[in-house]
Amino acid sequence: MATEVKTTGIGNTSRSDYQKSSDRTGMSGVADTDQHDRRDFGDKVSDKADDFAHKAKEAGETMKEKASDVGHSMQDAGHNIAEKSKHGHQAICSFTRDNPTAAVLMAFGIGAILARILPKW
Repeated sequence: MATEVKTTGIGNTSRSDYQKSSDRTGMSGVADTDQHDRRDFGDKVSDKADDFAHKAKEAGETMKEKASDVGHSMQDAGHNIAEKSKHGHQAICSFTRDNPTAAVLMAFGIGAILARILPKW
């Protein structure tokens, strides 16, 4: 199959009609490739965004679990402090009941020491 080639002179360069046609087809090929590259880039960005969202969700769930664990630990510590405070109060009441004179003298001594240490208002 023979292709008729016509050349046109533009400046020092000669281009055939076949080459011009090929250039137009090549340009649409470039446009198609460019569009394909943009689509690939969009897909990659979308995949990265999905990965980021997934990792952020996992991090949020981990933080939620750790915060819950810390909350439970603080609650347990609060219960322990309350329990020890009750026992301490009961021990002081029992000591005061059994030794009222010693308790009064200790309270007076502690009050005198605090009066000397704390500034006068």
